[in-house]
Amino acid sequence: MSTTSSAGPAPAPSPRRAGNGSGRAPRKLMDAAASLFCAKGYEATTTQDLAAALGIQKPTLYHHMASKEKLLFEIMQDAHNQVREAVGRAVAGAPTPGAKVEALIHAHMTTMLGNREYHYVMLVEHRSLSDEHQAQLRRLHKEYGAHIKSVLADAQTAGVLRTDIVTSHLAFLLTNLMNWSIFWYRQSGGLSPHQITSLIQTQFLHGAMMHSARPERSPSSVGRPRTRASG
Repeated sequence: MSTTSSAGPAPAPSPRRAGNGSGRAPRKLMDAAASLFCAKGYEATTTQDLAAALGIQKPTLYHHMASKEKLLFEIMQDAHNQVREAVGRAVAGAPTPGAKVEALIHAHMTTMLGNREYHYVMLVEHRSLSDEHQAQLRRLHKEYGAHIKSVLADAQTAGVLRTDIVTSHLAFLLTNLMNWSIFWYRQSGGLSPHQITSLIQTQFLHGAMMHSARPERSPSSVGRPRTRASG
């Protein structure tokens, strides 16, 4: 995020700003904070915990961050950008609408599970943000959601995805299917991120029920808002 300086002589740069030139917390601090917020929760993590994790004194910590809440937002913003950029590259490089859906799922899942602590914090601790930062995060999520809907709509137009389900409903289902894995995935578990990705691709694109076992359903009844009976 960009900042504007007030009139008058510019203050001497703090070690934080001199270290990365962006005004953001250093990566080492963000990594330590994400790990603590994930393990203990944001509210239960103190600035003393953060300082101890870095091996520095508490007063020194504020040379590297503006506030604990700002640090939380920067972690969430970074997590969002990781996924958004990875998905953007993957979708742009896929040759067909169907391949773009598969690429979206693969990039989202492998990026999210590859940096689980950041993404867990983003999905769980958003209510701890200030109103201003919550609004900024909602805007980021809305932009990404629009991108997902665009990819799915193109796949529907190409005949890859069924069209009897509203695109926004498909996007909602896919987003939740992908994001919910953050709560049960463990590195020590029996499935790798790539295996989980493959399962979600199969589940979303092909379903779990055998075609021969699927009951007949009226297309107009799937994914459409219910109408209230008159009378």
